[in-house]
Amino acid sequence: MALLRHGTTRGRAEKIVANGPDPDFVEPGGNGAAEGFSTFLQRGPFLFGTAEDYARFKAAAFPDEGGPAILEVEVPDEIILLATSEPYFPLSQGLVQFDRGAGLEELRADWMYLAKRIVPVEAP
Repeated sequence: MALLRHGTTRGRAEKIVANGPDPDFVEPGGNGAAEGFSTFLQRGPFLFGTAEDYARFKAAAFPDEGGPAILEVEVPDEIILLATSEPYFPLSQGLVQFDRGAGLEELRADWMYLAKRIVPVEAP
């Protein structure tokens, strides 16, 4: 079991907690569906920035969504392994990217049973 972190806005975090990751979610003004669910390992490494950085970026882009927040979720190792692969998404990058056919369906199926919490992020 590993704690994964998803940087987002408070409003989006609340929806994800309630309904699970939505691969069909389209941001306001967006060109396409999210298609997946990106998370970071709690302890990194942070080759793509931190969950806090991403949350602040999203909150700045969407100021009416409740401010920056991190959704933390405990995910079983067997589901994480479905989402990580060499050479595209090795766990050593600190990113766990759940996509269709690569752990997303399993994550969504177990979602209601996983421990989750929303952590507010302070503005810089």
